[in-house]
Amino acid sequence: MKTIKNISFFFLLVLGVLTFSVRAQEIVFSASVNKKQVALNDYVQLTYTIKNAELNQFQQPDFSKFKILSGPNQSTSMQIVNGRMSSSLSLSYLLQPKQVGKITIVPAKFTYKGKNFESNSVTVEAVKAANGGNNQSSGGQQSQGNTIADNVYIRAFVDKSSVYQGEQVTVTFKLYTRLQIVNYGVDKMPAFTGFWSNDIEYPQQLTAKKEMVDGVAFNVATIRKVALFPQRDGTLSIDPLEMEAAVRIKQQNNRKRRSVFDDFFFDDFFGGYKDVKHKMRTNKINVKVKPLPRKNKPSNFTGAVGQFSFDTELSESETKVNEPLSFKIKISGTGNVKLVDAPEIDLPKDFEAYDPKITENFPKGSNPVRGSKTYEYLLIPRRPGEYRLPSVYFSYFDTKKKDYVRVQSPEYTIKVAKGDGEYVSNNQVTGISKENIELLGQDIRYIKINSKGLKEKGKVCFGSPLFFLLLGLPFLLLAVLVFLLKRQNKLRSNTTLLKSKKATGIAKKKLKIAKKYMAEGDKKAFYDEVVKALWGYLGDRFNIPTAMLSKDKVRDVLGDKKVSEEDLQRLFETIDECEMALFAPSSSSDALEKTYSGAIDLISTIESKI
Repeated sequence: MKTIKNISFFFLLVLGVLTFSVRAQEIVFSASVNKKQVALNDYVQLTYTIKNAELNQFQQPDFSKFKILSGPNQSTSMQIVNGRMSSSLSLSYLLQPKQVGKITIVPAKFTYKGKNFESNSVTVEAVKAANGGNNQSSGGQQSQGNTIADNVYIRAFVDKSSVYQGEQVTVTFKLYTRLQIVNYGVDKMPAFTGFWSNDIEYPQQLTAKKEMVDGVAFNVATIRKVALFPQRDGTLSIDPLEMEAAVRIKQQNNRKRRSVFDDFFFDDFFGGYKDVKHKMRTNKINVKVKPLPRKNKPSNFTGAVGQFSFDTELSESETKVNEPLSFKIKISGTGNVKLVDAPEIDLPKDFEAYDPKITENFPKGSNPVRGSKTYEYLLIPRRPGEYRLPSVYFSYFDTKKKDYVRVQSPEYTIKVAKGDGEYVSNNQVTGISKENIELLGQDIRYIKINSKGLKEKGKVCFGSPLFFLLLGLPFLLLAVLVFLLKRQNKLRSNTTLLKSKKATGIAKKKLKIAKKYMAEGDKKAFYDEVVKALWGYLGDRFNIPTAMLSKDKVRDVLGDKKVSEEDLQRLFETIDECEMALFAPSSSSDALEKTYSGAIDLISTIESKI
């Protein structure tokens, strides 16, 4: 115990001598910056140095013209030379200017032993950022330094900078970090204006991998990877993705110190961490979109771009009247296959066909996008005979060959035998079956003995108005029937006209499904159905192929139909609202109801003006 007391006494004696030595030194308080000129997208390091004094009641100057990226960061050093000790304490800030011009940082102040001390003032000149983006936010090439922006940023990449209209270009958004990120969130997703988009990778939780950037190891995670298909030619822009992250950085202990030795004994134990909000945005990317060549363009080309295979299948070559056949068309391959419409088929006039059943098969996450679409038609022969099902043609633009490819299916022969309820062979009016023809029970009438019911000559209705009405009625009914049958056959053979006629009904059915999702609280499914209903209605109603469907095209078509600019603006705002909500479905139930009512009103308004 005595030994411990002696050691404690010796330690306090040394501490007192050193403290006295420090207090005997001249007190110095100065301010300095690491550079006199700084760009708006860069930072300057401001350092306050205090020598031979303890830091009490420190008053930092007004930093309203700067964004504080980090600070105050505190460090302490000590020196003992020839028995005399000197101490130095530093406070540093990382500051990013908010405006161009010369900015003067007024002196800082602190109080020590009842005396007030002031630093010198410093002046820095803020200049415009150099071309190449914001070092803090753009995620461009930059050297690794001491700021958060140097060590945490996001970038956008594309696999091609020049493509044909309809050709896939893949954009990848990545996060690069050398610091710990405790939380993150995407503030704004790009709208991909002018593109049709399909997500390839959109993880709920980011998974990082090690990558070397300019010789420095970073943890790199993919935020989102999207396949984009340009819908028009020209230069299209991919807008920046904006993101905010909470970055955990180490900070020095800011507790009040009684002596310079507190830093030496306590900073390692009581130093902590703080979370700093850090906003980032990717670089804007321009993609040059070349128009598809006009040379050798097939007449039946509808916008398919990529590499495709084309197959057809007939369920059977022999059948009976009124017994259905299945005819399948399968388009598979790599490219914008999701946007491909069904090829036109030329059916025999005595065949009836219904709208095809569409089956899609697209592997999730495939890059480039690949898959297949199968159109299955139900064909019903109405008269016996031998029929020819002509070849079906499909055309696409091959991006590898840089030329159009036209493929065709084989020609099929179908033998239709008589069956129950077959149509009368010598009846030229299709659609009338034998069941609809009343047959006489007997073809020879016996002589009637009973004269009851006979009328005297001259009392019949011959020549009366009723006579002529009854005489003309069968011809009138026959004419109406022929007109209706021809109109029905025309609609069935003209799939475009049929789709146009059914567009409003199909859109309203989709909106009913959307209303069901709204009642269930499934916001993402609700907005997905609404946007499908609107785009589908516009494409079918106005005969715009899916591959050509864009806002510009819709504006041109509806403008010709005398739809007002105000209604067009409402339409596009509703579509934009739905597409944005698919990525961040946080709308209230009132907003969903407003969107639903607005969509119905838009369709009714357009129908009333065309």
